[in-house]
Amino acid sequence: MSQENAQLTRSGYDRLKAELVEMKRQRVIVIEDVKTAREYGDLKENGEYHAARESYGFLEGKIQALEAKLAGAEIIEDTGCDEVVPGVVVTVRNENNGELQRYTFVDVAEIDYVENGISLQAPLAEALMYLRVGDDTEVETPRGTITYTIVSIGD
Repeated sequence: MSQENAQLTRSGYDRLKAELVEMKRQRVIVIEDVKTAREYGDLKENGEYHAARESYGFLEGKIQALEAKLAGAEIIEDTGCDEVVPGVVVTVRNENNGELQRYTFVDVAEIDYVENGISLQAPLAEALMYLRVGDDTEVETPRGTITYTIVSIGD
């Protein structure tokens, strides 16, 4: 299975890099916890040892996944583009109810760090990508088809 490279904004990349540094710092602490728990005796019935090993395995998995994501990441810069591209703030009007909504389409790893972030793999992101101000598109949702018009691109 091939994995696409993550498309991250500069600030998202920097946040994930800082998160990786923090996880590696925590790894040292968890390794010490494993060593300490090992000293309590019989490993078959040592609940603290098994819990510490499980914590270590979980943390190590997260570190490896984050390292892989960052290693293959493509940094997307706001180039002042006049079309919807990853990392740019987009204001759309829901033509079904007239509501204006602002979104930033980012990699799923960055969603927690971006206000009104939506994954690049979301149907709305896929429908709006590379459109320009004034363009509209329809998006199929569980509640029916919604038409969106791009009102503005950028801040």
